[in-house]
Amino acid sequence: MIYLTSVWERFGELDIPLDRLARVGWTKLAIIAENCEPGDELQALEIAETCTAKELPALLKGDRPRAKKRSVLLRLTPSQHEHFEMVLLAHGARRPKKGRGLARKEAALMRALGQLWAAEAD
Repeated sequence: MIYLTSVWERFGELDIPLDRLARVGWTKLAIIAENCEPGDELQALEIAETCTAKELPALLKGDRPRAKKRSVLLRLTPSQHEHFEMVLLAHGARRPKKGRGLARKEAALMRALGQLWAAEAD
């Protein structure tokens, strides 16, 4: 409810068509209301129309958003998964104190691939 109130307070009296606000969406409008200086709403709307909600706070601050990440889905057999985990652990991944899986697996995988790449280049 607080987000709706803050959005209404910021945009209620501005001469912005409702369909434009609807296209931007409540989530981005709430981000603008929270991160935008008064009087900069129109410029913030232009930014919001060209980015994701995740990128919007950084762009409103004048920062560059981080590069978009991509996911990779692997279908491994149990023995392949065991080997995969061993490689990641050998290259810096760690088991978390609680839960399953591995922490820092992305960096570990990139180190392993970098070593493989360097070995093949020799």
